[in-house]
Amino acid sequence: MKPDGGAATWGPEGYYFTETTEHTWFDVTAAIAKIAHERGSLATTDIDQLDPTEASKVHPWAPLLWGGNCRSRADRLRSLGWKPTGPTIYDSLPAMVDFEIKSLGTQSATTTFDPKK
Repeated sequence: MKPDGGAATWGPEGYYFTETTEHTWFDVTAAIAKIAHERGSLATTDIDQLDPTEASKVHPWAPLLWGGNCRSRADRLRSLGWKPTGPTIYDSLPAMVDFEIKSLGTQSATTTFDPKK
């Protein structure tokens, strides 16, 4: 950080996104399916498309979480001279999929969502 925050905005406008590449969640899902298929955890790379009613049966917030068209770009940070140096989301997926495969059956669905509450 520069002294006194440099040219960064603070307070209510002081929220900055980071990213190394823009992505769509469909593309991320397709990449995850491909990796999981290559690892033998999925029979195919097919992706089920759910309408909002079907998705809500999986999770009550599913239409909002999975069906949105939100974008997060680091335009404000780049305008301050920031440059991404880390891996892209796609570079990170193989390790993330491997972790999830290893943890299959070790967590309860109620870890993040309990429909009875």
